[in-house]
Amino acid sequence: MFKNIDFNVWSGAVRTVVALDREAARGYWLSIMVSDGGAAPLTDTCHVFVEVEDVNDHMPQTEEPAYHTYVAENLPPDTSVIALRASDGDLAPSNISFAITKGNQLARFKIHPQTGALTTLVPLDREEQAEYELWVRVSDGQLSSVTPVFITVSDGNDNPPEFLEPLYRVTVPARSKTKKWEALFRVSGPLPEGLHALYLSSQTVSK
Repeated sequence: MFKNIDFNVWSGAVRTVVALDREAARGYWLSIMVSDGGAAPLTDTCHVFVEVEDVNDHMPQTEEPAYHTYVAENLPPDTSVIALRASDGDLAPSNISFAITKGNQLARFKIHPQTGALTTLVPLDREEQAEYELWVRVSDGQLSSVTPVFITVSDGNDNPPEFLEPLYRVTVPARSKTKKWEALFRVSGPLPEGLHALYLSSQTVSK
């Protein structure tokens, strides 16, 4: 006899012993024999198929528990970020949908509700915000789960270097001709996107 199904030999009742799982077994074939208990007993056999009906008991989930991806700044709207895929364990077809539930207050991203394709709504600026954390809900209409998506905005060379002052005027004393390569002054500026080279051009001013 099956471990999941029990048969009462006196009453003929067939009953389940544990909760059945459609995804584990779609059904059970039972062969039941009846006897009249006579000196030369007569018997008969019948076959019973117990079909396990499917119910929506599996939560839809994405293929990965979390996603980490990169997207370059200043790209046009509708730039692809990542495509999420999800499924559940139910045998019946599920209409899985996607939605951003957190982290998109500035409306920088959108997700296709059926395909799970995540794209940008506007060009991103790393200097404005370098990282985003979105929460994406995956739902089959009844059950749902949430998956975090971490997005890093890659830097682009879009900000020219700038001096702190447009003009520097420096007064230095006369130096001996034997002294060379002495520091006179230093100019500096913000370096928002890494190092850059400084080039010097000079012009002699006559008396």
